[in-house]
Amino acid sequence: MLIEHFSLGNLNAKWLESSYNFYKKYKKLFPINKSQFNDEEIKKIELFNGYKFIEKLILEGEIKRAVLIWISLFKIKFFSKYHWRILLKLTGNKHD
Repeated sequence: MLIEHFSLGNLNAKWLESSYNFYKKYKKLFPINKSQFNDEEIKKIELFNGYKFIEKLILEGEIKRAVLIWISLFKIKFFSKYHWRILLKLTGNKHD
């Protein structure tokens, strides 16, 4: 989801929890495309943002939530090099 706002904010555990709860509540409605992006571009953006969100969840120790979001990304694109990166991070292997 792309939401424009004017604050850099603080991507801490509380923000992650709020974002995850928002996602759970409204996930059936997304993605809503009111932009100039086509469907393929929206998929790429959703995947990129999803992976970044998962990385933040892992850093905060929110492994269960990270796995749930990760599973949802398989519906967008089943084969992706990023799935391997997430798997390595979830298993404790370092990979950037």
